[in-house]
Amino acid sequence: MLNIFLCAQNPQVLTLYKMLIKDYASSYPEKNMQIILALNNPQRLETFIAANPHLAGLYFLDLGFSPAPTRGLQLAETIRCNDHRAKIVFITKHKEFAYRSIEAKVEPLDYILKDQTWEHIHEQVIQDIRIALASQFEKDPQTHFIYQTGAQTHVLSLEQVDFLETSPNPHKIILVTNQQRQEFRGNLSDVVQQAAELYRVSKSLVVNLHNIRIIDAHAAKIIFADQKECYLPRKKIKALKQVLALTPR
Repeated sequence: MLNIFLCAQNPQVLTLYKMLIKDYASSYPEKNMQIILALNNPQRLETFIAANPHLAGLYFLDLGFSPAPTRGLQLAETIRCNDHRAKIVFITKHKEFAYRSIEAKVEPLDYILKDQTWEHIHEQVIQDIRIALASQFEKDPQTHFIYQTGAQTHVLSLEQVDFLETSPNPHKIILVTNQQRQEFRGNLSDVVQQAAELYRVSKSLVVNLHNIRIIDAHAAKIIFADQKECYLPRKKIKALKQVLALTPR
């Protein structure tokens, strides 16, 4: 899963980039991407990064935030210190600031000038996403599960996730981990895009293959490493066993 972060002072710029990225993601769901945060406050992004230092991503950053014309460059330095794999794209009016980013050793992926045409901006954004996707899947398997409750973004290690199931409440999912049970808004089709080990057993159940310890065919249930259990439809037992046998552990 490619995690995308946006940070720009102008709300219109944020809206534009969110629209471009969401349109591309919906047109190509197999690309596995999601916007984690879209903020106009660099301090909030720095706080999130500090709390989640191993969450690699693609960052579209305003280079200047009033009254500090290079605040975005400082933000990029913080990102680079915490995430050496980060792909950083600057949004700027000033091409000359490119030299400062080189001096700061931020190693940006790209610069997108604000005064370009819509078509040119669209082309650059999509190209940057494609480069980030190719780089990520060549090197780094997904190791985190991400979900949102309201305005809050939660990041968990995939090792904590046992299973997810549909909730009795419409458009809600129940997440079961080794520490908690949490309901959030979403759908299982999106969940399985986050990592290869998240396998959709049925319309109402997704399991973490790496955490399964026993498939009890007699009782029609799955027992996980932390001894949590979930019901397994009998007609799905054979298929799950076959998938599990082919899954690296």
